Amino acid sequence: MFPSPSTPRPARRVRTALGALKSLAAAALAVLAACGGGTSQYEPFVPERLFAFGDEASALTTDAPTGRNYGINGIDSNDTADDTSDDFIDCTLQPNWAQSLAASYGFVFAECNPGNATEIKARNWAAPGARVAEVAAQVDAQVAAGGFRDKDIVSLMVGVNDIVELYGRYDGSNEEALLAEARERGNGAALIVNRLIALGAKVVLSNIPDLGFTPFAVKENTAHPGGDRGGVLSRLSSAFNERLGVSIL
Repeated sequence: MFPSPSTPRPARRVRTALGALKSLAAAALAVLAACGGGTSQYEPFVPERLFAFGDEASALTTDAPTGRNYGINGIDSNDTADDTSDDFIDCTLQPNWAQSLAASYGFVFAECNPGNATEIKARNWAAPGARVAEVAAQVDAQVAAGGFRDKDIVSLMVGVNDIVELYGRYDGSNEEALLAEARERGNGAALIVNRLIALGAKVVLSNIPDLGFTPFAVKENTAHPGGDRGGVLSRLSSAFNERLGVSIL
């Protein structure tokens, strides 16, 4: 089963700060910075602010200890592995992808600011359980709070909760209708991206993983022998991603 989006995942003892996702974020940013003609001069994009929109893949907790994510949280052992009395959850260890993207520009979120930076340039609107409709509302909230500028960068990942919701309606005979709805949700996510672009933000967008290759899919296949439940989840995921990909500007 998917873990409850209202509860962060267990902590793990780690000593490294940024993992492979930081490399992926940096690669994406390299594409953003490489705009320009073959012989013309260009100015690399240097953001002044970052906004994170999406679901639990991007969210951080606001309750104590703040800054926990909904993946693996790291524990700092204070170099005393044999003594756990001084261990503490360190929100800078095992960051989610939005944190890694922000860190690549030297930004921090207010929820995870152990260095007590006085100028917070990253804001996290993401929330556990969010679907496309809720992310559209997150963007509305930022517009109401002051909007966007041309030096803003946005991270966006949404769709997993939409697919889980649609799969919950599967009765063995209505896959085509659900695929059509998944495509509409993908179109809806693309509209959010296009709106952000129109508002002046630069967008770093992630599609969703193939949910047919998850523990949830394994459990559903076991519960419904011969029902190809993993295949249904894969096809719903693909339908969403395909429409998202072809509908963005």
